[in-house]
Amino acid sequence: MASQSPNHVHKDIPGRPNPETPSPIAGLPPELLSLVFRFSLPMVDPMQEQGDGEECWYYMTGIYTLRSISTRWRDVIDTTPSMWALISSSWPREAIKTALARSSTIPIIIHLGCEPVHHEITLVREYLSLINPHRSRWAAAVLSIPMPLLFEFFAAPMPQLHTLNLSFIHSRSNSPPPITPILVETLGNLEHVLLETRDYECGEALGLFTRLKTLVLSQIWSRCMTIDQIIQTISDNPFLENLVLDGLNIQVDDTSTESRTALAAPPQLRTFGVKGSVTHLYSLMTRLELPLSVEEVDIMALAAEYSWQRSESNASLWIHAMQPLSPILQRLHSEHDGSTIFLEDGNRCGWATNVGIGGFKFEISGLDHRLGLKCIGSLANELDCASGLPDLHLVLDSAFSAADLTLVALKTVKTLASIEIRIGRKNTRIDKLVELISRMLEDAQDDPIHFPSLHTLSIRGRESDLDELADKLQQRYSDNPPRPPFQLLLDVTISD
Repeated sequence: MASQSPNHVHKDIPGRPNPETPSPIAGLPPELLSLVFRFSLPMVDPMQEQGDGEECWYYMTGIYTLRSISTRWRDVIDTTPSMWALISSSWPREAIKTALARSSTIPIIIHLGCEPVHHEITLVREYLSLINPHRSRWAAAVLSIPMPLLFEFFAAPMPQLHTLNLSFIHSRSNSPPPITPILVETLGNLEHVLLETRDYECGEALGLFTRLKTLVLSQIWSRCMTIDQIIQTISDNPFLENLVLDGLNIQVDDTSTESRTALAAPPQLRTFGVKGSVTHLYSLMTRLELPLSVEEVDIMALAAEYSWQRSESNASLWIHAMQPLSPILQRLHSEHDGSTIFLEDGNRCGWATNVGIGGFKFEISGLDHRLGLKCIGSLANELDCASGLPDLHLVLDSAFSAADLTLVALKTVKTLASIEIRIGRKNTRIDKLVELISRMLEDAQDDPIHFPSLHTLSIRGRESDLDELADKLQQRYSDNPPRPPFQLLLDVTISD
């Protein structure tokens, strides 16, 4: 009997693909295949904070790798203009020219970055000479350049430009470009702006924005702009939906904020984020009125770094800075199935909604945790006075040797439904935790950590610590178990 050929044996093996059968992707029409290619390439978002530009380089090398797979893949890629819509100054000259040609007439995204040294500036000017003939197609620009190059960027109109991500690099000349008709028209048409101001004067340019939907300001120093200019810009852009002020560090003038009328933010505003010291937050929040319909609030409050700023640690200042947000936080708390007060690493505490996209997060960093929790507790109590906050929880992720003092800081919050204490690896004071649990179980009405709505106490920790805790509780209550006037669930879970 004639022996079977190796190929025949190979085909008959169950589960082994037939080399003559085309792969499923081979049957996709070009428009779907190009979408698969797009999702396989790095995502380059012009509104993301700028890094080292590696995404642009990997995007370009990814395209050429896909083109090398087969003739069909190459033809699909070469005839899909949207795959060539990203143009970066980090690419070789021929790659730039190829992308400009294959992107045809569609809008393009340009990435332009360099250090303030002569040879790199020369390369960027060469890059500008290649893309300048396509200014009518510029839709988004990501720039990390010295100020002198910005003059050349705004030298001619860019009628389709709607997104600008601008970061300045220090150079000898830090003077902003003159206010020309081209600059006025360009900034007035922008819809999305991310501006890392550093130490450049940008206040006058802020007044030229009129159609913004997204505004992100980063590294905001006193020499860049004033609080008044920021608030006026927010108020003057009626279509603004997303606002982020990251690194608010503007010197506050001596004029009383109480004597100034708060300006209303646009009613379309959906997301609001700010990071800065409490003095700056107070100056901002008491002069900017957010719409009650805002869907996401993210606030990072930083404590004073220097001794001469210690007045910022005044608890009333922190509370007053956040009180204007009380109605918004109350609504978001209800819409997101409650919220949780948390303490992490001893000096980082906050308050955030539990589930879902959006909601609120208010975080205090660098302040003594008892003072920080007192501020948060006072704000939660402010909401409690309005209609109550059911489903309010507490998570302590720090040394519990002072947990009783921590809870005293929250004594004004009467609606805490659960408390979770996570035993850290360095904790050895199990006796302190036993004392704390005992006080909760015995629930004396005059105890400063009495929480009438509490129904669950959760303990998370290593197995050895939890065993020690169980032994000490058993010793304490072996003869006289506690009889609290309410049902309290004690949940003990082993964790790493």
